[in-house]
Amino acid sequence: MLGVWHPTHRESRNGSSQHFSVVRIRFRCFRCHRVLRISGDIANHPIDQFVYDAYEPFRQRRYMEVVVLVSQSLELALVMCAAYRVLGSLKRPKRLRRTSPFAVVSAEFDGAVDKLTLEPLRRVVLGLAVKGKNATSLAEARGLLSSFGKLRDGLPSEAEIANIADPKLREAARRLLGITNFVKFRNKVVHEALRPTQSQAETCWKDIGRLPLDFLRAFGVVRGQIVMPPRAV
Repeated sequence: MLGVWHPTHRESRNGSSQHFSVVRIRFRCFRCHRVLRISGDIANHPIDQFVYDAYEPFRQRRYMEVVVLVSQSLELALVMCAAYRVLGSLKRPKRLRRTSPFAVVSAEFDGAVDKLTLEPLRRVVLGLAVKGKNATSLAEARGLLSSFGKLRDGLPSEAEIANIADPKLREAARRLLGITNFVKFRNKVVHEALRPTQSQAETCWKDIGRLPLDFLRAFGVVRGQIVMPPRAV
């Protein structure tokens, strides 16, 4: 059916019977051949959805919202990178219980990340990028968690960034290291109600908006494209 019909996240499209909502529809992926069920109303990953959603307020000249949405995309991406470094290579039990060692470490990670705002989170993730290795045991995971307090206190040097072996991660870390002014600007927008200009909002949307997905790919969290192109249908 999906090869003939045109699924869309909208309930209808100009009243055409050839388009229908795919929410709660089961289908078999032609790539992985698994049966999947779409549970939401849009296919974009939240990382990109924040950036795509910034288009409408930008068009309506609500530039504060543009900055907030783009920074939220970046913050979510950084949390995913930190989680991948701490938990991504640990063996996950088939039946996860609250008392299982993995669940306990995962809860400890959540507690540590909840205390981090954007700037300390940026410092922690850059520090984890310099370390360059996922935790492979519960002891190593707790060791990384215990290092968050030290990592959040300062940024790695340019020399440390230059020593990152993976070229994609090195370039992404270099870009993340260079957005100090954006973080300060975002804080003024959020905490001091600074009103960005059109030029500032556009720069934020185009330059910072590309960083989250690039960083996720460089960290190894995702590979390839994780979303449909906007307005693909």
